[in-house]
Amino acid sequence: MTRLFLLYMKRQDKTNFWDWTFRVLAAAIVIAVCIIAHERDIQTPPAGVNRAFSEMYDGATEVEWEKHLNGYNVEFIYDRHEMEAQFSKKGIWKSTRKEIAVNEVPDEVMKSIAEQNTGSWQIDDVYLHTAPQGNKEYYRIELDKEMTGREKTLCILPNGTVMKM
Repeated sequence: MTRLFLLYMKRQDKTNFWDWTFRVLAAAIVIAVCIIAHERDIQTPPAGVNRAFSEMYDGATEVEWEKHLNGYNVEFIYDRHEMEAQFSKKGIWKSTRKEIAVNEVPDEVMKSIAEQNTGSWQIDDVYLHTAPQGNKEYYRIELDKEMTGREKTLCILPNGTVMKM
């Protein structure tokens, strides 16, 4: 009887091992497919998207496209600035993010940053975001706190008004 039980247990261990292995492999395949389907580097987007980009940013260099589920993302250099723009599948411009230097930030925005108790925080990156909806434009200020590694982000309109996130 004991011998029969041991044989049964050995078979169960092998069955559990292969069952577990199959489940992990299946999960890995599903995750990989989702990642690939969600975001893909591409060489050239459809003609309409490429045309819209070229009209807005003629002369852009180091252009890199990614395809997303809802459209296209393009990273590029334009007028000596690192930029990123989003376009719909039909080539409609959605938004642009432009990395800028601190000395390019308007005085009203800098005053607003100072009023946010950012004394021990250092400005890490500054981006100017623009979007066609309502001619919307704002500054995204990324701050780091010295010695702690903490990060903070402020979004401020050109007139100095802090946006709620």
